[in-house]
Amino acid sequence: QIPSNEELINQNRKEAEHLNKIKAALLLPFQLDATSGQQKLMIEYYEGFLLAVDSLKSQGINIDLHVYDTGGKNNSIAPLLSQPELKGMDIIFGPGHAEHVKPLSEFAKANKIRLVVPFTSKDDEVFNNPGMYQINTPQSYLYAQVFKLFADHFRNYNIVFVEVGEDEKTDYIKGLKQELDAQNI
Repeated sequence: QIPSNEELINQNRKEAEHLNKIKAALLLPFQLDATSGQQKLMIEYYEGFLLAVDSLKSQGINIDLHVYDTGGKNNSIAPLLSQPELKGMDIIFGPGHAEHVKPLSEFAKANKIRLVVPFTSKDDEVFNNPGMYQINTPQSYLYAQVFKLFADHFRNYNIVFVEVGEDEKTDYIKGLKQELDAQNI
């Protein structure tokens, strides 16, 4: 159920809980033994994250930051999730790979930890965990909106698809075709 504007405004009026120290964890695939564009992205994200922590510190907010390297997308994050200090976090930022979102979300939900997913949009786990914040719009939601707008805009056009093989957008094209078929376009 979607809350009304009045409910949202009243929710904002509640006094915020003040924490003396925020225990935060950052779980990213730094892959320090590799050299790649993704590694550079993770290091740049970490640098920006540290700037934000420094800014909060200058405002009198203490951050106890724990940083973990999750490794590649084929690595399991289970060993990291077994670290006892991770259960005591107030908030976790990460992961960098879509494959790690579900296990991390389940861990965060079970331990009542807020989770911020900064990169992936190919996962719908955000719909299962009210304590999860996904920075990028989930692809399933975004695609549904795009399909509807496409069908509305091109309703009276003859649409031709030229297929040259499978690629990363196969699911997108399949979904678009289904929407067009459903609307008899």
